[in-house]
Parts: sequence; C-alpha cells; structure tokens
Amino acid sequence: MADLNAKLFSITQAFQKFSFGVAVVLIVIALVALCALIFLPGRTGISGDYLDREAATGIWLAGGLVMSILFLVALRKLGKIINSASIGDPFTRENAARLMQIAWLIIAINVVQILCSMAGALFAHDARGGFDLSSIPWSGLFSFLTVLVLAQIFQRGCELRADLEGTV
Repeated sequence: MADLNAKLFSITQAFQKFSFGVAVVLIVIALVALCALIFLPGRTGISGDYLDREAATGIWLAGGLVMSILFLVALRKLGKIINSASIGDPFTRENAARLMQIAWLIIAINVVQILCSMAGALFAHDARGGFDLSSIPWSGLFSFLTVLVLAQIFQRGCELRADLEGTV
C-alpha cells in the first residue's frame, strides 16, 4: 500500500509540475500576443468593427493572462500541499490555509472569466448581448465550493487533533 501511495504522489507531483509548465507557456504566449496587439503599428483604413474585435481580443488576452497567473499561484500552493503530504502529515494548519487560498483563487479565476466574457462579447458585438447563464462557469463554482469545504475539514481536523493532544 505504501508503494502505491508513493507512486500516486509521484504521478500527482509530475502532473502538477507539467500543469505549472503549461501555465507558464500560456502566460508567455498571452504576454507576447498582448504586446503585439498593443505595440504593432496601427492599420489605416480599417473599419470600426475591426477595432472593436481587436479590443475584444485584447480583453480576452488580458483576462487569459490574469487567469493564468492566478492558476499558477494556485498550482504552487497545491505543490506545497502535495510535498507536505508526500513526506509527512497532510493535515496541518498550513495546508488548511493553502486550501482556503486555493478556493479563493478559483473563485477569482471564475470572476475574471465572467467579466472577460461579458466585456469581450460587448466589443465583439456578440448577438447574446454579453451575458447569459451559459457564461457562468458552473464547474469552477463547484470546484470552489468543494475546495472550500475541504479547507474547512482540514481546519477542523487540526483543531480536533490539538484538542486530543491537549487531553492526553
């Protein structure tokens, strides 16, 4: 069983590091594209509709950049949880705090996603008018609630352990 846990932790650590690398690549791509959009010389004779689509693209790129950075921060915190769990006790106050921080990062990512969808759709003259129920990232909100509950469970477990150690 210990051998299986060690393999699972190594797979999890590898996936976390891979995801971290992907997030870094996405940040670099978004930065390059955003800089190109901002600093390339303006085009003459382009209609206002094109400029609106260019603004929408800029909003989506900036939002993607912000979301990627938030995702990167969440992955670093997750990496610390994985490391502490693989070498010892995962049920610590630090990990409970990290889970709480990850939950808030998840909700921040979802808020940025909603705002970028609305603003981008307005500039792109999307027929939907910028917002509808399909614009809400339901799985992200569920992830937020799940991680929030796990953080509270970790915190409560730490409190119970402290009480138990105090009575022994």
